[in-house]
Formats: sequence, C-alpha cells, structure tokens
Amino acid sequence: MILHRIGEKIIRTGRTYKVGSVVIANDQSEYEGLRGIIKEIRDGKDKETDNVTPDIYCDFDVPESKDEVLQLEKRFSSLYETKKSIDDIVLDCVVMSPDMLLPVE
Repeated sequence: MILHRIGEKIIRTGRTYKVGSVVIANDQSEYEGLRGIIKEIRDGKDKETDNVTPDIYCDFDVPESKDEVLQLEKRFSSLYETKKSIDDIVLDCVVMSPDMLLPVE
C-alpha cells in the first residue's frame, strides 16, 4: 500500500500519521528535534525497509538556529565518524518509522 495523497492516513499506537501533516522527529531518531512534513507512507509489499512498521517518508526543514544546525552536524559527524556539514545531511525523503515521529496537531 502506498499513500501519497494529502490527507491519506494510518493510525499506529493511537497516533494518526497523515500525508501532508507536520511531524517532529523524537529521541528515537538521529533527526531528533527536526520538524518536517509527511510526503508518503508505504506499508506491506510496497515498503523499502525490513522494518515491521510502515515506512513514513518525511521532508525535514533545516533548523532555524545556528546552534541547532551545529548540534545536528555534530550528531551526524559522530554517527558517520567523519565531519558532516548541514549540506551533507539528507533532509528530503527520509524514511522514518512511526516510533520516531510525533505528529503535530
């Protein structure tokens, strides 16, 4: 199943994830604190990952403050064990699980 039209949704653990809605990455993700938009949701045979949960594709915004950008660069540099700048970090079409996202009402 592929959901890509604005308003199409899934419900997981009492939370609604809707295409076109705003989400914030939580502490289960290296994208923690970033705000984004759900662009697509895939489940079943249409998923690209082996996760047991649906794949939620998000486009994240570049953080507004310089401090947040520096924290993100530090987190990704540590994760990949090489220096990363904001330009090296993929923010579009990021595959997330529902457990990594908090829908914004």
